[in-house]
Amino acid sequence: MHNSNDKGTAPKRSGSSKVKSAFLLILLFLVFSIGYTYIKEQKESSKMAAADDSLSSHNDDAPHRELDEEFYPYYAGLSDLGKTVYEDVLAGIEAGEEKVTLSKEQQFLNTAFFSSLAAKIAYDQPQLFWYDGEFECIYDESSKKVVAVLPKYNNLVLDLENNRNAIDSVADALLRETENLTDLEAEKYFFDYLCRNITYTQGEYDQNIYSAFVEKATVCSGYAHALQYLMMKRGVPCYYATGFAYDIQEEEMMRHAWNIIKLNGEFYNCDPTFGDFYNEENKYPSYISYDIYNVSDDQIQDAQHSRDQFGMALPACTAQDLDYNALYGREWEYDAVEQINTDCTYVIHSKDEYLKLLYDWLTTHGSGTHNFTFIMRSDALDQLSAISESEYTDSVFYPAVDYLGINGQWRANWNFTWWGLAGEEYCYVEQYLELY
Repeated sequence: MHNSNDKGTAPKRSGSSKVKSAFLLILLFLVFSIGYTYIKEQKESSKMAAADDSLSSHNDDAPHRELDEEFYPYYAGLSDLGKTVYEDVLAGIEAGEEKVTLSKEQQFLNTAFFSSLAAKIAYDQPQLFWYDGEFECIYDESSKKVVAVLPKYNNLVLDLENNRNAIDSVADALLRETENLTDLEAEKYFFDYLCRNITYTQGEYDQNIYSAFVEKATVCSGYAHALQYLMMKRGVPCYYATGFAYDIQEEEMMRHAWNIIKLNGEFYNCDPTFGDFYNEENKYPSYISYDIYNVSDDQIQDAQHSRDQFGMALPACTAQDLDYNALYGREWEYDAVEQINTDCTYVIHSKDEYLKLLYDWLTTHGSGTHNFTFIMRSDALDQLSAISESEYTDSVFYPAVDYLGINGQWRANWNFTWWGLAGEEYCYVEQYLELY
């Protein structure tokens, strides 16, 4: 399980500077950066600054580019005027402009609008790996209106072409590999790829797709943006959902991000971060979890996820026909048997099945020291502590000794160690068994 820290804020500070007979106040708005374990600490501040005409800038003279609202839900929720601001700021960010000047119609004082707009663009547009999801808004104190925004970029903006090529060399290969698959098949292919190839860890660019595709080390923001990027490239609406998830280690709800995907006309929650138990440090054994794979809102709430104010604006997920159980006719933990390559090729559901497994193992492999693995339901595991020594002897060892034809004295020892799998309904067990 991952843990997280939220990005912090602090009281604003202000100053002033006179430029062209107008006072300009820069307000720095920070949006939540989501990293389920790691979120950079950055304090909110405000400061006075002059409008610098030397900044490379974008203005609103160009025609507006309307976006497909099915693919950009945060854009879709804006007013008509708000959409024009979104469109112009997006064009400026795509061009790497340092300043986006607003038209007179767009110049209005609404700090809440611009604060949320910075997040909405980042959440809608996974391809903007150089944009940190933050604005500095230039406010004309004399007219009481915002006149321009200064998008905040990370260092990847310094070599956009090569960095974009590095991302697309990976993403385009995945898209080619899935071009003959259905959208549902491609989604699982992408989900599995992200889980198998990314290490969950913090980093300088862990809020964007560069960390996922190039560095292959990211937090939940990177996982969610990467899946969003791939599905949108296929023409499938895929949204970046934000909210909270329960952290077992911290024993509290922590900030988190996942995806909402539209498939076959319905919306589903999908969380690749919570799917990644594959070759991760401090996680054992190695496997991919489908506990939160195409599930409804009710199902994801059972997994202790909840949406925040941004996530609540996304479509409700009510269908349950594409989760792992519905697709494959069995719970996903049965797939873990093959993934983990357990010695026992079936799942143990009860105490009696467990005792039979021990007997079968001895009669098949003979006397000696044995170590083997299996998957077991957690409620059945609870029953094992109640098994008495005499029950082990009567149900396993006496019958095995008779079957193997062991004469004279013999001794037996047994022990097991277990690890809970994601969702905690099943566990992975390593069994020690000795008979001489």
